[in-house]
Amino acid sequence: MKRDRVKRDCHCKKAQHQHGTRIAYIADQCGCEPCRTAATDYERNRRRQTAYGRYDTGRVDAEPVREHIRSLNASHSSR
Repeated sequence: MKRDRVKRDCHCKKAQHQHGTRIAYIADQCGCEPCRTAATDYERNRRRQTAYGRYDTGRVDAEPVREHIRSLNASHSSR
């Protein structure tokens, strides 16, 4: 049984999201079929890339930053 989904207007204060995109599905909680399809396609691709070991989360190692902060704190406390 196919349910009618709500198609919401963009409520984002920073951008006008377009229907049929993952961001409209997430940020505007749009439930229209094109937005749901875009979100599903994104998630399917993300899972596939993760399985292949090719998904980049954009995260980097924080240890160099921690070391830099420790060195700044050490130089500041020695004054």
